[in-house]
Amino acid sequence: MIWLDGERTWAAWRRRALLIFCTLLLIAPLSGNPVAGEQEERRIQVGVKLFPSLLAADRDIAGKRDGDGPLRLLLLYRDRREVAERAAERLREVEKVRGIPIAVEVVPLTGLAGRAKEPFAGMFITQRLGEHLDEVIAVGRERQVVLFSPFEQDVERGVLGGVLVSDRILPQVNVRAMQEAGIRLKSFFLRIADRYEP
Repeated sequence: MIWLDGERTWAAWRRRALLIFCTLLLIAPLSGNPVAGEQEERRIQVGVKLFPSLLAADRDIAGKRDGDGPLRLLLLYRDRREVAERAAERLREVEKVRGIPIAVEVVPLTGLAGRAKEPFAGMFITQRLGEHLDEVIAVGRERQVVLFSPFEQDVERGVLGGVLVSDRILPQVNVRAMQEAGIRLKSFFLRIADRYEP
């Protein structure tokens, strides 16, 4: 009889453990991976530091503004405006690129079409865009402006500039994207960058 009670207790414990495990499996995708989130945040921070250097390497950057106005830089997001705002705050600390004042604007993907009609000098992606990335790449090429993404694989998908993290951190340039957008980068930048040539 005692053995039977123990068997029932063991079976009840197993059912309870299985229920907890299944609940955790359901909750995990909703809560997101905090480690992945931290890694992406660090990549954004590094990207914000590299982005002005890539803009400064654009030989034609001075002509990508409205008259004598500032260089307009668009920080794009899908649904996480707070991440874009933090990146914008850090980028505004730069103040100037090649002696030209910058104006940083946080723009949702849904508002890009309207903003892209006005002169701007570059776009920085602050959130993974998934299927929408191709649309943003097309805008960058059409407007012949620097498009930068700190996220892995985006340069391989056609973004002009990004971050390569290996034994050291390097700017990364998609050579074909640069050529298709008609962007002329200074040779010193191309020498220090990792050149992705599909």
